[in-house]
Amino acid sequence: MGAELKTARPGRLGIARVKVELAGNDTGIAVVPAPSPLPKLLIAHATAAERAGLRSGDHLVSILGQRNASLSTMSKMLAAPGGNPVRIVYERGKKRGVVQVPHE
Repeated sequence: MGAELKTARPGRLGIARVKVELAGNDTGIAVVPAPSPLPKLLIAHATAAERAGLRSGDHLVSILGQRNASLSTMSKMLAAPGGNPVRIVYERGKKRGVVQVPHE
């Protein structure tokens, strides 16, 4: 899955295309750092996350009830095998939502 991220260097602003690998993650979600206090989500096309209503660019508020976890911890939570859906609270614009994303 690819995404565009804005990059900044002193006096220059650019766009970098980044490929995100979702090894061992069957939900179709990747968590990436963002300039705001909340990390952004990258959502793979035609995955459980997209069907649950998540979109790339949504901000992650909490995952499985955990807030302020490190990016590596959140990624491990998404990759953890199991039959239970992953409960995600997200923010899109000024609205918050909650989804249950099943493992596929």
